[in-house]
Amino acid sequence: MRVKKSPQAPLIQSLDRGLTILQFVAQSKQPVSLGDLATLIGVDRSSAFRLAHTLRRRGFFIDQMRNQFGASRRLWVSDSFIPIK
Repeated sequence: MRVKKSPQAPLIQSLDRGLTILQFVAQSKQPVSLGDLATLIGVDRSSAFRLAHTLRRRGFFIDQMRNQFGASRRLWVSDSFIPIK
């Protein structure tokens, strides 16, 4: 399947927010609070919780403490990217 590159293509906002959270937590040396995640992506805490909870259930985050998230081993191991042509 060929993917067209277009600067006009719209983003999927929820995917973009989830990836932003994923990248931020992966780069953080400390657990990240739910409030920090909400501020980062500009949403309320309940929306940030649902995104972080989804990433946790998929194995990308671990609970460090109540409402604090850290990167799981799976995230640290998968540091390479597959190029899209």
